Amino acid sequence: MQEKDIYWLSNNLPPFKEIELRGEADYYGISHIIAAQIKRKLPPKSLATWTHGWLFPEEIISPSQLIFYDGFFKTHLVANQSQVESLKSFGINNAVAVGMPFIYLDKPKVTRKENSLLVMPPHSLPYTEYQWDQKTYAEEISKLKVDFSIIVACVHSSCVEKGYWVKEFENVGIPCITGASINDRNALLRMQTIFSSFDYMTTNTLGSHIAYASYCGCKVSLFGKYQPFTKEDGKHDPYYIKNPELLDLWVRLTEESYIREQLPHLFVHPTEARPMIDWGSEMLGLQYKKSPTQIAKLLGWFYIDQLKYYCKFLINYFERPNVTQRVLKGIAKKLKRKE
Repeated sequence: MQEKDIYWLSNNLPPFKEIELRGEADYYGISHIIAAQIKRKLPPKSLATWTHGWLFPEEIISPSQLIFYDGFFKTHLVANQSQVESLKSFGINNAVAVGMPFIYLDKPKVTRKENSLLVMPPHSLPYTEYQWDQKTYAEEISKLKVDFSIIVACVHSSCVEKGYWVKEFENVGIPCITGASINDRNALLRMQTIFSSFDYMTTNTLGSHIAYASYCGCKVSLFGKYQPFTKEDGKHDPYYIKNPELLDLWVRLTEESYIREQLPHLFVHPTEARPMIDWGSEMLGLQYKKSPTQIAKLLGWFYIDQLKYYCKFLINYFERPNVTQRVLKGIAKKLKRKE
């Protein structure tokens, strides 16, 4: 008999707390997590980028795969030393291997539901549209009810807003929960809580959730009609519009035949999946994890770094010809009034 009540999960999930996004180090609340660990009420503006997404396989053909922002970022935090070396090959020498943000939380103390299955379908973004066969995948998953005590689908917040997945899963009697939101202070804690609450996780697409779930102790599988990434999927994505060569690369790297070559052990029936905690830890760069104080320093939070940043910002700001002209005109007007 399939359970449908998910209070045992929903009651453990942290509330949504909206935060301001000033850079990549704020995404999913990681800067707030580090700030709390070093006893700071709020995080200062970070002076470093910090890569969130799991890159697999790591075929780096452009620094844009690891660095999404230009500007006053004095340091680039990446998952592992291989990524540091890749950036060096492009002449970028200020990268540091620290692991992915996901590993910087203390694992939540929750009870893993025996013989439970979490389903993670592909997700959209606010500016993307997809033509997934949602009905077929939901029906494929519904056939697994005889194998598990409960099945729950985790749907990305953007998909919930667009009306993707929820109706299809609920039509076959599978309850849904909302996954991470980029502007949620508790997003990473939410996802760790979810992954730590299930025995198994299955998906039909490549993504960071595979490494995250493995790290948290889920037995992970790729099952059902596989969903690759297509050029059509990325045509409205600002990132791929700016980096069209990376769209071609990602389409190739997410093809089912290629992923089957790289990760053959994942293509099993969900009941046959096995724990891969060590593998997940390696994928997330656990061996490169730093202390909270070290991360705060790399993010440029200490007084002297913040002072240097704002001084440099003001100098650059006033060096702009139009700014200087406006300031001088303003001063001239004030002097004229005094006359």
